[in-house]
Amino acid sequence: MIRKMKTRVTQIDIEEFTASSISSARLEQKLKYKQKHLKNLGTWVSKNLPEVKELASRMNSEDSDYFTISIYHLINNTATNDNVELQKSLDAFLNLEDENWYPSVTFIKPNTPSIQVRVDGNQNDKPIIALEKIVNGEQTYEGYEQNELDELELIYETLVEEEHSSREMFLMELSQCGEDGFSSGDDAFLNCDDVIADGNGGNGGSGSGSTSTTARIRINKMTVKQHKERWPGRSEVHFIGFTSTGLPVNSGYCGDNIAGSLNCYNPNGKRIDRFKRRWIGDERTMNYLVKEDPSAANPDHYLFYRIFEQDSWPAPKKGKLEDFDEHIYFPNGEYRIIEYRSWQGSYDKQLLSQNYNNPYELPFTNGFSAENGDIKYNLTRGQ
Repeated sequence: MIRKMKTRVTQIDIEEFTASSISSARLEQKLKYKQKHLKNLGTWVSKNLPEVKELASRMNSEDSDYFTISIYHLINNTATNDNVELQKSLDAFLNLEDENWYPSVTFIKPNTPSIQVRVDGNQNDKPIIALEKIVNGEQTYEGYEQNELDELELIYETLVEEEHSSREMFLMELSQCGEDGFSSGDDAFLNCDDVIADGNGGNGGSGSGSTSTTARIRINKMTVKQHKERWPGRSEVHFIGFTSTGLPVNSGYCGDNIAGSLNCYNPNGKRIDRFKRRWIGDERTMNYLVKEDPSAANPDHYLFYRIFEQDSWPAPKKGKLEDFDEHIYFPNGEYRIIEYRSWQGSYDKQLLSQNYNNPYELPFTNGFSAENGDIKYNLTRGQ
């Protein structure tokens, strides 16, 4: 006689987690924690739809078809009652694994608006609320709608551009835009599309000193060939890099900070641009400030960096100490570790020389260009 073994079902009680305790939870639990709180905030957005849309319309002065705004800002500037659960969801991603993430909503206009009719024959004028879903490590999105009980109900298990782009859509997500030159906290990243790579107040930084005494290395032209993110998301193409004066004497993390990067242990880097889907395959001018030097100097500097598609928490940190094939190796055998946060692999990584003599025959920074199956770009040096 064969005795059947009972399968133990592990319940995931997301209610018990806080921002501090979820850090040590399993990835499955982290994803459910994220979805629970973003869904809670999406429910608030749906219940306050007229006020939310009116405020977003006023702020979207350029009438962008993909406009991101802080949930904090929406709540603080609409007539809403205090709600403990709502506040809990707002604060759920603060001080999370030593980082702050801010809930936001991206208003996505329909490509070709059409009248959607419900089963009862009435017009469906409610937007789709889109939430991230990870299946076998692949990023996708599912769609919710507000039902008669003012609750969000799952309607579309997978959002598909060909089927759902005619509907207005609100994408609930996390962002760190407020951490990069804009106000953080209640009004963080009012419009993430304003964070542009113009080398003058954008993510690359504006530089310093007189233009007569500095020379700036920039990413000039860029063609992104692969999106690396499912619709309705857009690829957040980020940069993280450092320099080393001379060859490193031992292996380890990072190096000296440069204009176009963040501190050593921040795996999110700085955004070059948020690439629209119609931009894929087209050459675009980035003018992204990577580094600046005294123009008269001939430094024995090595520039090393990574370009990648950045994703928000809890996307894994890649390029870690144990990921030997991700390290950047120097001619003397030593390496540098650059961690980055993404569900996908990076677009490119490089080690370049700024030494005019270039004894190790590495690619030279001035006039450098790169191309692979994912990306094509070039560097320029000038004022």
